[in-house]
Amino acid sequence: MPKQYTTTPESFGEVTASLRSAGFKILLGFSLLILTVIAIKQPDNVYVASFFGLSWCSISVAGLTFPKKQELLAKLWAILTIPVAPYLVISNGLMPATLAPICNHISYFVAL
Repeated sequence: MPKQYTTTPESFGEVTASLRSAGFKILLGFSLLILTVIAIKQPDNVYVASFFGLSWCSISVAGLTFPKKQELLAKLWAILTIPVAPYLVISNGLMPATLAPICNHISYFVAL
């Protein structure tokens, strides 16, 4: 077989890193969507809703900027999301909190 057609298999770490990068990109997209909904809808407690969106946005930008810190940032994201999401629903109702579970399911592989 000619050398040009051979491929080397990627290691598990490389696959995990590429999934994390994709997850942080999805997280950035959803955080910008949440911030847009907050700006349009103006929920009751704008500060709590904004903190939620801004923290996701900053964590995703940091994850894309510093790839070696992605695992730590993914854990930080999970620690912030779990206790804050119910409070977001209680203080603001369902909007923009309905976007949080969607983002959690789609970007779950960030925390792999």
